[in-house]
Amino acid sequence: MVNKRFVVLCCGFILLCGGIVLAPQVQSGFPPTAVASETDLEKVVEVVGSYADRQRDDDPLIEVEPGIWAKQSNVKGVEIDGVTYYYNLSPHMSYDPVSRNAVRKRDITIVYEDGDNEAPMVIYKLRNP
Repeated sequence: MVNKRFVVLCCGFILLCGGIVLAPQVQSGFPPTAVASETDLEKVVEVVGSYADRQRDDDPLIEVEPGIWAKQSNVKGVEIDGVTYYYNLSPHMSYDPVSRNAVRKRDITIVYEDGDNEAPMVIYKLRNP
C-alpha cells in the first residue's frame, strides 16, 4: 500500500515545480509602474537630506503656529525637478503635511525610508498634488 505522506509530498513537489516553471511566463496585463532611477533617488535623498540635516541659508524658519517656528522646507517641502518632496523626522517634531494632518497617509507615496533608529527620515510626495 502506498504511504499517504509520500503521495502528499509528491503532489506538493509537482505543484511547486509547475509554479516555478510557469510563474515567469504569466505576467500582468498592466504596464510596469514607473519607478525613479537609482540615480534620481540618490539625488532626492541627498538634496532633501541636506535640508533636513542642517539649517541652510535658503531655508528660513517660518511661523507655523503662534510662537512655533519650523524650517520652511519641513512645512512646504523641497522642490526637485518640478516635484515637491516632503520629509518626516518622527519621532522628532515635524511639520510636514502628514504630521499636521493636512493630508492622509493614503494620499502620499513614500519615496525613501532610512533605517536610522535614532533619527529616522521618511521622504514622500503627494499622489495628487
